Amino acid sequence: MFKHLAFLSIAIVTLCGESARGDLVIKVSVADPSAVVFTSLDVNAQNNDSTGSTKSGVTFEGFFSSSTSLGLVTIPSATRTLTPAGGTGPYTSVINTFGDLLGTDLNMYGGPGTMQQFSVLNRAFTGASIVNLSAYPLPSPGATGDIIVGDRTGGDSGVVIGQWVAVPEPSPVLYGSVVSLLLSLGSRWRRCG
Repeated sequence: MFKHLAFLSIAIVTLCGESARGDLVIKVSVADPSAVVFTSLDVNAQNNDSTGSTKSGVTFEGFFSSSTSLGLVTIPSATRTLTPAGGTGPYTSVINTFGDLLGTDLNMYGGPGTMQQFSVLNRAFTGASIVNLSAYPLPSPGATGDIIVGDRTGGDSGVVIGQWVAVPEPSPVLYGSVVSLLLSLGSRWRRCG
């Protein structure tokens, strides 16, 4: 019975798009291109860095599935809480057309201009932000890439803070199926025990 529960736990984690990898610091739900959700995970930064401010932000390397020219997209204030370690406010915009960014990179930046204080001893980010990227080539679920401070060779360090992963958002049907399965296993276990 416990083998089945262990297998079920692994299956649930896999289906829900969570990862046990310690280097994943941001989960990106690409299920709805008009509402792409960048969610911080409770994971510490992979490296220490305090050289960049929120004005230069962080770059999601290789985020877009093909080269694009994003321009500036402002994250609506009602849907932005993704904040870097040490930051006093959330990132406010995304762009990929400045500095040494490649056409597939996405830079998230803005806010009060405070220094980002990434540390291997502290959570890399907190919160989540929702961005409309419906006009751009989004990554496929399962795609991953590095998150670096600033852009590739600008005034910031380019130190890798962690990785991002694109996930599909589990549907309500999936959640209902998982709950039904757990309830049926629980009732079987009580009858056997």
